[in-house]
Amino acid sequence: MEMKIGHALLGLQAVDAILYDEGEERKLPFKIKYKLFNLKNKLMEEVNIYEDERVKLIKEFGSEYELEDGGTTVEVRDEDKRKEFFVKLQEVLDTEIASELPVIQKEDLGPIEELEIDITGEQLGVFFQFLVAN
Repeated sequence: MEMKIGHALLGLQAVDAILYDEGEERKLPFKIKYKLFNLKNKLMEEVNIYEDERVKLIKEFGSEYELEDGGTTVEVRDEDKRKEFFVKLQEVLDTEIASELPVIQKEDLGPIEELEIDITGEQLGVFFQFLVAN
């Protein structure tokens, strides 16, 4: 299975869960920290492409609404437009990524094995399927 943009989002969340504990950077050995930050930077490139397209789709299908504080927001509230918006967004998430991502060797994961990490099963699955060498 090829990695898709949706996988990159989950992978980035997994890497962040390893690197940070409640918003604070974890103390990790340099070797694994370096590899994780390198991987994070590559994943961010893919996620930024997704985010740019998501914003374009919101502008395309959404409408501007006034907020209570006097500001404005653009949201997709119309039910028909909302369905089409989610179809288009799913197409973006299902797009295979073009760049080659670095992978982490299983033996390099030793320092993080005993950490308490707040990570979902889906994020963990993507991490090991796409970001850790078999």
